[in-house]
Amino acid sequence: MHFKTLSLKAVIGNPFYLFAIVLLFTFTLYILGWSNLFPPVKGSFIAFILLSLVLFITLGYIVKNRLVNMNLTLAARPSNSFLHIATALSLLVFVIEIILNGKIPIFDILFKTTLVDYREFYSIPIIHTLACTCGVFLVAVLFGLLSEKWNRRYMLLVVLNIMPYIILFSRSIIIIIIIQCFFYTALRVTALKIRHALFFVSFIILITYAFGVVGNYREKAKERVRGGSSFVTVSQLNSDYPRFLPHEFAWAYMYAASPIANFQHNVITSTPVTPDFKGLIVSEFLPSRAKLILSEHLNLKTRKTAIINSNFTAGTVFSGAYSYAGWLGVSLMLVIIIGVNFIVVYILSFNSSYSLISLSVLLSFTVLNFFENMISFTPMILLLFGSLGFHIYSIVKRRIKLK
Repeated sequence: MHFKTLSLKAVIGNPFYLFAIVLLFTFTLYILGWSNLFPPVKGSFIAFILLSLVLFITLGYIVKNRLVNMNLTLAARPSNSFLHIATALSLLVFVIEIILNGKIPIFDILFKTTLVDYREFYSIPIIHTLACTCGVFLVAVLFGLLSEKWNRRYMLLVVLNIMPYIILFSRSIIIIIIIQCFFYTALRVTALKIRHALFFVSFIILITYAFGVVGNYREKAKERVRGGSSFVTVSQLNSDYPRFLPHEFAWAYMYAASPIANFQHNVITSTPVTPDFKGLIVSEFLPSRAKLILSEHLNLKTRKTAIINSNFTAGTVFSGAYSYAGWLGVSLMLVIIIGVNFIVVYILSFNSSYSLISLSVLLSFTVLNFFENMISFTPMILLLFGSLGFHIYSIVKRRIKLK
């Protein structure tokens, strides 16, 4: 028994439909109210949710034909020398940073009493960002090649490119890789069989549980060094939290629902008296590296967003925009997101062997915007437009050969 892939490719493969699905999903988690930290839902917030759903479903319908006709069966095939050199350079950056810092976070967390934050390894800021982007892109390419045919060399390269983020205990980058590979796999399924559905559900449950296990390790390391309360206490889970769910799943729940809760809390407590459009553009619409340079040059003051708890700082892509310009700032952010999606979808409508990778990155970008501002997250922007660069290069190269 199987279902045709119109339900997969045409729905989750459409960034506008996916935005609406994730928005509805995270908002539903929030209104379940399993944590006493979550503020009550206000009318203006519900109106924003409903209007956004209508808008993105409508836009998804407009672009659906371009996406349905997209060829997602081809796998990118860069040369082996490119894969080897890019992997070696990426690894070299992390080896140098580990030597400079003299510490390995995963060893300190698992075996020692000191606590090392992976952010301390940003010793070579620009190079580090490029290395992260390169590593994530290479994993996507190699995953695509492995999905067509098993190859020990490609598997080794995948392990080598993921290893730095395991060593640095960087859950954020690992999550980006997992989400990207999930979309890559889902979009290549030509018929959704029962076993596929069971696999996807089991995979999501396993990853969710593993996220909580890893979180518990980090939390125990923090408690050893700094003291403090357990995650269950910090998250203020109430009696509505299902008893049958292990507390490891509470990590996923809180991290999925708290950004929306933070956004609502920010709307309630931090409505700006006067809009700061200059700060909005620099802080929210530009990559983080440009923000650091321009903020100092223009003497801009950062407006902090209100959060429900210091342990849950994410506020979706919209919270920061609201702090600078209220609902107008949120509306401008929506315009930016819509613009990026339209541009990428238009470019991807011209098929190449990098179409699937680029679309997977765009879908990851869409999902992760509900946790952080991916527009100002330099590695994600480099990954998105870098994959588009390879896509355009592949198209141009093919057309030159046909002449």
